[in-house]
Formats: sequence, structure tokens, C-alpha cells
Amino acid sequence: MGIDISLTQIEKDFLWDLACNRHDDAKHHFSKIKCHKNLIFYAMNNRLEIHLENFLKKEGLINRIEPSLINNFYLSLENRVKRNFAINQKALNLLDEYSQNKINYSVLKGLSYTSISRKFNRTLRDIDVLIARDDIGKAVKIANKHGFQFKNHIQFSENMILDESKVYDLPDLIDKNKICLEIHYKIFRESRITPCALSDIILDNKLEYQFFDKTIYGSSPAIALVHLIYHATKKGNFDVGLTAIFDYFFLLDYISNTDKDLVFEITSNFGLIKEAEIFFLLQKENISEEESKKMDIFKNLIFSINANTNIQSLFQDTNKFRVMKSLLKMVFVNKRELNREFNIQPEKGFIMYYFKRGVRQIIQFRYLIYLLVFKRNRFKEKSKLIDEFYL
Repeated sequence: MGIDISLTQIEKDFLWDLACNRHDDAKHHFSKIKCHKNLIFYAMNNRLEIHLENFLKKEGLINRIEPSLINNFYLSLENRVKRNFAINQKALNLLDEYSQNKINYSVLKGLSYTSISRKFNRTLRDIDVLIARDDIGKAVKIANKHGFQFKNHIQFSENMILDESKVYDLPDLIDKNKICLEIHYKIFRESRITPCALSDIILDNKLEYQFFDKTIYGSSPAIALVHLIYHATKKGNFDVGLTAIFDYFFLLDYISNTDKDLVFEITSNFGLIKEAEIFFLLQKENISEEESKKMDIFKNLIFSINANTNIQSLFQDTNKFRVMKSLLKMVFVNKRELNREFNIQPEKGFIMYYFKRGVRQIIQFRYLIYLLVFKRNRFKEKSKLIDEFYL
């Protein structure tokens, strides 16, 4: 979760134009920014250093960045590139072995864009893979061979897969370099069954991609775009940020008119047509007044607070009883979810595990807790924007 940085309107306009490939407009807005601290910090906290540096160098503006900021910026960029290289290298070796062992899988998110472009420009945070349920046990064993381990489990067990739950992946598998492997068994978090309908589409239509001597499986550009639209909007209450806009314009270079028809067909079937329409509106040159209003709402959502999905949902519900019930469920999760995370030893009792989970959540979401206490209006503002988007 990135740090919440309050950008000025001109800074938002610059970043928006940059993401939308409107470089002349971006250059115009950049010229009006006197202090670049917010831009640099926003780029560093949202994995956008490469995009910003490419623009600044191309336009001859890199020297406009204050000396007090440029060193930290380049240090962050260097660390990002090194980390990206390490994740890609680890991913290719793991995924190639999945391919050789006939694992039914497809890479997701950043790795799917890498597959499509056969370039390593897209910065990665994790290795995200969708795997058919019957192959997950075998896939975990192969991941173990590559140094990935669960934190609280020695091995995979079926009770890590939760039907009738919003949980959509296994507990994280981490290697010694803190590279995270996320194994997904469904896409739609709201789906009560595993796999979900979109998971089936992704796996049934996966494509083979070659990287030198490595073989990996990923989505076509159209299917990758469907997943992006869902992931950037409904899945997490618009919590992905500006990266989603950069990713959309990247995918556009690989999308045909036939692909667009397929995207609209699939998103329409899954109740995501409004979300698809706003993305395709991004590259439209002349938009109506009504479309402009909708785009302004979408833009504000993209720059809104990056909030935990469950907590943001509390602000969407006006029924206080349901809010309290949801809050209690978040704190006191059911035993299945507790066991998924901690591999419960019954003789130790459940109370200890609730305590461990509480400590973990406080550490993991400490900044979010700060925002809830001192800046809860930011959540209310985002809730209002979400309501306006879906009017």
C-alpha cells in the first residue's frame, strides 16, 4: 500500500497526461510545477520511476528536478530496476518448470504484459499466477524447489483453498530474497465458487510465449485487458492507482478492433460494461459533456486514497448494523480463514492465533489505521466518488 500523497491539481493533470501518452500536454503542465517533491515521492511510492524518467529525459527536463531530490529518485530507480530483474529471472525459471510439468496456469497482471511485449519494462511487485485447482499441490511443490515457502505452513493442504469466501489465493510464498509468489485459484473475489467463470476463460484461452529457451503461458491482450479492467476497478474499489492507466495504454498497442469487441462481450457478461466503457473512453479525442464528467470522476478515483478493500466497503454501506457486522467479521475471521493463514494447532487454542493475526494486521496496516483515525474524510470522499461513478 503506497503512502497517501496529496497532489495538487496541476500535478494530477501532469501525471494523468503522462499516463495517457499526451506528452505535449504533460510538458505544458510540468512547466507550471515549481517544486517537484510531490511528483518524485508519488513516482517512488507507485512504481512509476521508469515512466517519469523516460519522459523527463526525452523532453530534456531531467535537470529541472531539484538536486536535493534527484539522488533519492535515481537510487529508487536503480533499486526498482534491480528488483525487477530479480523477479523476472525468478519468474521465468519457475514458470518454465511449470510448463515442462504440464501445470495448467496463466500469469497475471505485470507478468502477462511482459509476456505480450517480450520486454521487461513493466515493473513487478510480485509473481502472480492463476493455477487450475487440481494442479495447485504440484505447483507448490515445484515452487518449494525454487526456494518459495509459506510463512506458517510446511506444505500445501486443501484447506488453504476456501470456497464460499472472498479469499482468492493461497497464503503468500516467499523466497530468501523476499520475492513473493501469489498463487491464485480464482479471479472474482466475490465469486462463491472455485474456479470462477473468468478463471475458466483465462485458462481455457491461455497462449504460449517463448523467452529464449523458456516457455511460459499467459493471456492474450484482450483477456489481459478484461482482467485489468476488473482488477483496477471493482475488485479493490479503484485501489490500483495510476499504474492501471499506463497498463491500459500499453495493451492498446496490441488490441485490434476484434479484440475490443471481445472485451466488450466478456465484460458485458460479467457486469463490467461501465468499467470497460470508461477505459475505452480514455483515448477518445472528442468527448461529450456527460462523458467528461464521468471521466473526471474516474480520474479522481484513480488518484484517491489507496485503501484496503474491506475497510473502504464499510464507508459504502449506510446500514450501521451491517457495518458493525462486517467490522466484527474483519477482526474475528472464521476458523477456516484463520487456519489458512496460521496452520492452527488445536492444542494451542484459537485465542493465540487471533492475537497473532491482530498484531500482524496492525503492523501491515499501520499507515491505514493512521488514516482511519486522522483522515477518515478521505475514505468518505472516495465512497462518494464510487457512488457517483455507478449512478
